[in-house]
Formats: sequence, C-alpha cells, structure tokens
Amino acid sequence: MSLLQTAWAEHQEDAVINGATHGTQRRGRPKVTHVDTLKRGTETTSVHGLVSLMEDRDVWRSLVISRSHPPYVKTGFVA
Repeated sequence: MSLLQTAWAEHQEDAVINGATHGTQRRGRPKVTHVDTLKRGTETTSVHGLVSLMEDRDVWRSLVISRSHPPYVKTGFVA
C-alpha cells in the first residue's frame, strides 16, 4: 500500500469513528449524529463505552427494550 493510500485509509477511519467533517462550519445548531443519539440514549460518555455495550447482545437488547418501552402505568378512570 502506498503512502497516499495509507493516509487516505486513516482519514476515512477518522471520519467514520469521530464524525470528522471538512470545510466551514454552518451557522446554527450543530448536527446531531447517530452516535450522539445513541450515547445520549444509553447515558454513556464515550464511543468505547457504547461499543462495549453493543458487543454483549443480551445487555444491548435489554437496554434497547427498557429505553424504547416505558413502563405501563395503570391510571384510574372514574366515570
């Protein structure tokens, strides 16, 4: 692999992992990436913590189910 190909591969890896973009930043609210949404939903602070949660399928499944289905609350209705 040539030096240019190696540099390009490292650039692509950095863009995928860190969400790096090039160019000027747009005005307004920053983009929310899918990884940001997953970190907020799982209350993890790092990508590595998120990956470790995803690697254990049983833990990930129970986490997704618990976050997507709120507990059933029986409400009393008086007529």
